[in-house]
Amino acid sequence: CNITISSSAMRNSSGRSFGEIKSPSSAIGPLFCWYKLMAEPNERIEIQIYRIKRLGKLDLENRRCLGGSLQFLRGSRLTSTSPLDLSICGENERYSPPIVLFKDYQEGVPGIATLFFRVDVPSSSRSQFIAHYAFVPIWEKNGSHFLEETRLRIRGGTPLPGSNSLEEFLGGESQEGEEVTSYLGMGCDWSFHEKNCSSHNSSCSFASPGFPGIYDPNKACKYLINRDENINSRIRITFNSFNLPPK
Repeated sequence: CNITISSSAMRNSSGRSFGEIKSPSSAIGPLFCWYKLMAEPNERIEIQIYRIKRLGKLDLENRRCLGGSLQFLRGSRLTSTSPLDLSICGENERYSPPIVLFKDYQEGVPGIATLFFRVDVPSSSRSQFIAHYAFVPIWEKNGSHFLEETRLRIRGGTPLPGSNSLEEFLGGESQEGEEVTSYLGMGCDWSFHEKNCSSHNSSCSFASPGFPGIYDPNKACKYLINRDENINSRIRITFNSFNLPPK
């Protein structure tokens, strides 16, 4: 059940860049399996989870999975995961549309991500999951734009890396004059200024990390919008997609 899937090897052997991952036929706990996915430069690693069965349960008080889970993490560490990482678990779940998870990497850098399947408790019944994976090109052939269906919807902003508090965020220094139209980093703190937004054919845009996919828990993102004090203008925010839990 421990498998390495290489984008370049798949293309050389079959010409395809996608496939399916299933739980092993003898997935009776305790069990720990990993599926390492290796992307080429300028590729996104995407996982779509369609089905889980008898795979742990959610502890509502602590909001953590107990007894088993699926986790999709950046990198190739194969020995340890943390309960604080995003985990998917449940007794019998079908996801329609599927849960989408993906990892992006800086331009020109090969990427590695790992899907972990673990069953922590002894069981006489088989735990199951079904997922699809794909290595998706991030750049169009001319190398100038993100593909519309996969790009992160950040336009006209400047990333503020390492902003861990509101005070640090408000006092953070953006690179003056540098216009950022797209960003593949892990940070989710951004600064937008009126002069940059007005220079685009359309308005500036921002989204939750990795939209439309889901992101790691306990993440706090901040979007600072600056208006030119010398110009009589308003800040207007239009929500094109909005989906938050009830609590």
